[in-house]
Amino acid sequence: MRALLLLLVLVPLPAFAQSAEDNVRLEPPGPRQGYYIGGGARFGVLSASSDEIEDIGTFTGGGFALRFGEMVFPWLGFGGVTHGYFGSTEGFSTSAFSLSMEGQVAPFRSADVAFRLGVGPFLQNVTRDDPALVRESEPDQAFGAIITTGVNWDLFPFRKKDSLRSGDFATSLYAEGQLMIGEDFTSVGATVGLEFTGFFGLAKNKLDLPLEEAYER
Repeated sequence: MRALLLLLVLVPLPAFAQSAEDNVRLEPPGPRQGYYIGGGARFGVLSASSDEIEDIGTFTGGGFALRFGEMVFPWLGFGGVTHGYFGSTEGFSTSAFSLSMEGQVAPFRSADVAFRLGVGPFLQNVTRDDPALVRESEPDQAFGAIITTGVNWDLFPFRKKDSLRSGDFATSLYAEGQLMIGEDFTSVGATVGLEFTGFFGLAKNKLDLPLEEAYER
């Protein structure tokens, strides 16, 4: 009886395996595939407000962004990103740092454009340039949540038109908005920037390739 049950279990397994193999979807090779890592510079403005300080104004300055993640589908990716920003107004200076989880949607494969949304914690410092003007009740630091939304355009300067390589090196143009909500400060910012991104590509067994390319070592 046990032998019969074992036979009933084992006999269908090759068929199930073949069915699963047939259902694997192979992707045509493209530049925005696989794991990625990148970073670069940002420039922009940041407007901060506080109930305790009325004359902060709008900061102008720059910073950086470092990101990593994976394109899990040709049109969808997830990862992490850290931002740093440094700016000044007439009378104040600020620095802000954040670490966010980020998702990206790239609906137009041929255009290499992605729309991004991120959320995470941030820390911001605001200080007066003249210590003599500091009031005892003034806050100088905020911790809270940051929401970012933006768009980037990836350019692949070294990629040939009919390349069968998965993944590539990109020069990325960014435009992004930030909303930082803290206990003592609320800040709204807008930045543009240039980043360099490396996409590591997919393995050959996940790609739809000509036979001579698929089995080439």
